Amino acid sequence: MKASRSKASHKAFIIKQAQDRTPVAKVCPKADKSSQTFIAFEKQYEGFVPLELKRFREIQHENPPLNILV
Repeated sequence: MKASRSKASHKAFIIKQAQDRTPVAKVCPKADKSSQTFIAFEKQYEGFVPLELKRFREIQHENPPLNILV
């Protein structure tokens, strides 16, 4: 399966639009994403704002070397 090429900030923006009472059926085609992709984004990034997403990604990249040490 191909990895996603969407940036975390774009994913957060899509989720934010849906949270602002815009129907998912309208948000997904505008973002060129399927509803299944939207649900995956929502599970992973719900509750984050773009600044928090940047730090979240940094922590995700820091963790694998730390897990090797433990």
